[in-house]
Amino acid sequence: MKISILSIAALLGISNAALFTANDPVKNIDSLAFDSAVLNNPYSTSVISFTAPWCGHCQRLTSQLNNAAKSLDGMVSFYNVDCDNDMNRSLCSKYQVRGFPTIKSFTRGKKAPPRDYNGERTSAAISEWAGSQVRNLVSRLSDFDAVEKWLKNDENSPHILVYTNKATTSTLLKALAQQFPGAKFGIMKSTSRNKDVKDALGLNGELTSPAVYIINDGSLEGAEKYQGKLKFKALKEWLQDSLPASSKIPVEDQKDNKNKKDKSSKKKAKSEL
Repeated sequence: MKISILSIAALLGISNAALFTANDPVKNIDSLAFDSAVLNNPYSTSVISFTAPWCGHCQRLTSQLNNAAKSLDGMVSFYNVDCDNDMNRSLCSKYQVRGFPTIKSFTRGKKAPPRDYNGERTSAAISEWAGSQVRNLVSRLSDFDAVEKWLKNDENSPHILVYTNKATTSTLLKALAQQFPGAKFGIMKSTSRNKDVKDALGLNGELTSPAVYIINDGSLEGAEKYQGKLKFKALKEWLQDSLPASSKIPVEDQKDNKNKKDKSSKKKAKSEL
């Protein structure tokens, strides 16, 4: 008598239900949609989990991946490929998936090979790694002369300047630079030697949070300061409204996110910059 794998799974009490639902931050993706969402999308960093629904390690990882995806919502796309599905077997084979779960990042679509994740299976570790995978297209500016040179390098493009106390470039800023390819992004750390930049921007007193500016005319004096919350979605909306169409991702390349629910946190907003 032949016993199918599904029958064995049922006898052993192993769940064959999908690991992620339609409402989860991690989105299920199949081989038909993989190219358009991941390989043909150089404007977004994607993290792909290759799993099987009967895999116990995969089941335990589900909540950690969802939490990581939620923390990087809009900045990094998280997808899951069910390698137990016949239509996805060739895709899993193509990326040499030999065990479950396997996690890979795709940072430049087809232009760069995927990278394997081998760290701890916690949301914090996965989030940190995923953020590190986002390409850094942000120029680090050291002084006033560096800012002026940066502005003159491409005078026809809008420039986004972040003046901050932080020494590192955040995932938020890297993701914005990736998603607005026609704009030039730069970051400057607030120091005593950069007082001339601070004065030109009209900043007074101690800098308590990052200040973000759009510079359209190549002059710091004409910079437009962002007045909203320092959160990814709010900053992206501001840039969408303020930047010319040439700075944005072409409409035909944008993903359709109409069905994605905006689950706002009730916790006090904290700067993501």
